[in-house]
Amino acid sequence: MELTFKQSNLGPYQIVEAAGKKYIMDTSTMVGKHYYLGLLPKEIIVNMVEIDAQNKSFDSTAKINSSMFFIVLLVQPFVKFIYDFFRRIFIQYDISQQIPFKLVLFAVSMLLTFFITLLYRNKSRAVANSRIPKNSTAYKVTFKSAGKRDFSLYYIISIVVACLIFYLSINNGTEGAILIVGGIVAFFFFLGLFAMPAIGQSYTLNHISLEKVEEIRE
Repeated sequence: MELTFKQSNLGPYQIVEAAGKKYIMDTSTMVGKHYYLGLLPKEIIVNMVEIDAQNKSFDSTAKINSSMFFIVLLVQPFVKFIYDFFRRIFIQYDISQQIPFKLVLFAVSMLLTFFITLLYRNKSRAVANSRIPKNSTAYKVTFKSAGKRDFSLYYIISIVVACLIFYLSINNGTEGAILIVGGIVAFFFFLGLFAMPAIGQSYTLNHISLEKVEEIRE
């Protein structure tokens, strides 16, 4: 069976087409996530659900609506407020000179980013479940590695480490900006590992191959 992957309008979900049928794959259910940390698991397992071929609720469009620009405009003052808040805190309490405390703050920002990722994943699942008919057939898809290791997430890790080093090296109150940048970069790492593993890309590049598709019976 040959699979064709398309990105849906929900980040963790990919549209899969095979043998004239249409499926929605929840990449966040992936077992063997350490594959994207350069390891080679024995097998990679992901869940997907069959939907009607005419179901367009997951189809992605290239159009960017005005609400996205509105959201961007709303976020700008919030980011400025967070930056000014951190700057005042670092200067007022002389945190810039307290390396252990700075490390704790950095770790807390990473932890918060991780929980935000989980919230995004769970919200996406709730939206997807509302679109998928209750009587849909679920499947377990098993892939096997072609022996090619994937180190792509380490590029993101290296940026986070660079942010940490720079964050610890400055002491002028601008550390808050580095916390924000580090958190944003870490968000993409957590997305790639826990919410949106690039299954479709790995399959298309022949880094993994389809082994079997099994119906999940309850």
